Amino acid sequence: MSAGAGARVWAVLAMWNAAERLPATLGALRELEGELALVAIDNASRDASVDRCRELVPAAHVVCNPVNRGFAAAANQGIEHALAEGATHVALLNDDMRLDRRWLAELLAESARDPTVGILGGLILFADRPDTVNSTGLVVDRLWRVRDRHIGEPRRALGALAACDVAGVSGGAMLITRETLEAVGRLDETLFAFYEDFDLCVRARRAGIRSRFVPRAVSWHQFAASTGTRSPLRLRLLARNHLTIIGRYAAPWLAAELIGAIALYRATVRALLWTASGDPAMAAAEIQGAASGLRRGLAELGRRTRGRGRREPDWRPG
Repeated sequence: MSAGAGARVWAVLAMWNAAERLPATLGALRELEGELALVAIDNASRDASVDRCRELVPAAHVVCNPVNRGFAAAANQGIEHALAEGATHVALLNDDMRLDRRWLAELLAESARDPTVGILGGLILFADRPDTVNSTGLVVDRLWRVRDRHIGEPRRALGALAACDVAGVSGGAMLITRETLEAVGRLDETLFAFYEDFDLCVRARRAGIRSRFVPRAVSWHQFAASTGTRSPLRLRLLARNHLTIIGRYAAPWLAAELIGAIALYRATVRALLWTASGDPAMAAAEIQGAASGLRRGLAELGRRTRGRGRREPDWRPG
């Protein structure tokens, strides 16, 4: 594993029941162009993830959490270790991501070109459908749902892609400069997983630090490999964190309208649809996510309207 001149890069890999995925993930990591060290944080896996990681990358620094602390907390543990070791850049990776050998080199080159760019990500394709796009950065729709840009579109239909600024970068394969982490802090651990990458990018934007999409940095994602797409945990976190982010960042008048309306829609219409489809666990997740999201979203909005919170972002979803 090797890096660009002057760069000292640490990869932070958050693992959870990843033993079967690690050969592809770590095998690709070993083939990267550029010098790179690895810290792996295991979130109480029930399989042989830790042993497999040590077997595949003997030099890796491995931390074993006694409980699943979530992606954000595990990433922060790795970030702290990387910065203490003198990292100039930190690469956050999911355990279901396979990187092209030029991924790191392309992101480092873009980082060197413009010091106001502090968070970078590349073209993510689906591992099982490598001709289909998973992400070209993050976008926010009018309901303040954070989505992957161009998700599901055929790669060939997009033509020649150019590097550009984006609202955010997927935390599944993200490169962050040391200066960014020192300026804006770490991931928000209260989010546990989902939306924490976007939250970091918003805070960076407010500090004058841009997020950048770099198309020649390619990776392949085993989508939802950790939780599965039909997962109550995944659904509950997405619902809760969506409403939290609305209260935290949407214009106050809009947040006041959206939080209650979306929570009600999830707890009634969506929950009933899951029940009708014969999946009461997913229906319960909708209700639980809506209830906790309603509380959190209103609390965030209350802090802002009392004048003690964050100012509004200087951009709008579109």
